[in-house]
Amino acid sequence: MSGCLEQFKAENLDEVLRRCNASVAAHPDEPGPLSERALVLSLKGETTRACADVAKGLKLLERSGQHNQSSSNPMLRYELDVRHAACKQDRTIDANG
Repeated sequence: MSGCLEQFKAENLDEVLRRCNASVAAHPDEPGPLSERALVLSLKGETTRACADVAKGLKLLERSGQHNQSSSNPMLRYELDVRHAACKQDRTIDANG
C-alpha cells in the first residue's frame, strides 16, 4: 500500500488531501491511511475531521487486535495515540474557551 504522503509538499495540501481521500477509500479497513489523512487535515486546520479519522483508526487497530505492545506496526499505533492525545487537548481547550 502506497502512502498518500509520498511527495508531500506543504504548499499543495489540497492535492495531498485528494490522494489521502483516495487511499482511505481504497483501504477502508486499514488504519494507516486514516492516520495519514488526519495529519493532512490537521495541517489544514480541520481538527474535527482529523480527530474523527484518529478515532476511527484507533477503533480499527483495536478491532484487529493490533493496539498493544506486540503490534506489527508500533509506529502507527504511536502516531494515532499521539494524535488522539492532541485531539483530547483541543477539546479541553475548546471547552474552557
